[in-house]
Amino acid sequence: VRLVGSEMCIRDRRNKYGSQLNDVKTIEIQGEITQIGEFNFNNGRAGAYDNLETVKLSPSVTKIAASAFGEVATLKNINLNNVKEIGTAAFWKTGVENITLDDAGTIIADNAFSECTSLTSVTVKGIKSLGMNAFDGCTSLITFNCEGNIENIPMKCFQKTAIKAFDFKNVSSVGRNAFNKSNLKSACYTGTKEQWDLSLIHISEPT
Repeated sequence: VRLVGSEMCIRDRRNKYGSQLNDVKTIEIQGEITQIGEFNFNNGRAGAYDNLETVKLSPSVTKIAASAFGEVATLKNINLNNVKEIGTAAFWKTGVENITLDDAGTIIADNAFSECTSLTSVTVKGIKSLGMNAFDGCTSLITFNCEGNIENIPMKCFQKTAIKAFDFKNVSSVGRNAFNKSNLKSACYTGTKEQWDLSLIHISEPT
């Protein structure tokens, strides 16, 4: 299904395609659309996308709003290269497997990818803001690469992930339980022990 202009309005789209939307496997967003609105494809709403596997975004799309694809468990592939902002729970409980974000000032909100249990790798050019629980419960997430610096890692951001190693260069603070119940075994940090003790408040719950 190719969507252009007014078809991005949930009501207009359902009026045109009706129950066909439940059988759609691929959606291509065309035109000069700049964002995917809140709850636009959310699977918890009427007219769910029970079989949606692939979304092809127009290069003009730079924002994915809150809960836009939330609970679309079948969604595996989406090109987020040009996206600059990902809203709260935008991909919560989806089946996305790999994420690449090419903007140097990407904003990733709270719970943006939480409980994406099929997500294995994330590659980001740079992060301006990283939200709480952003990758919480991504139990298959092994690789997280950020070319730039991550100043703050908020609470429970990487909780219950499979990440084994992390580069903490220029990180100024880490929130409570940021890596709680993860597989973190090694870390790279270029500061002093005193700076480490001050900045890394709580990696995980005490055992």
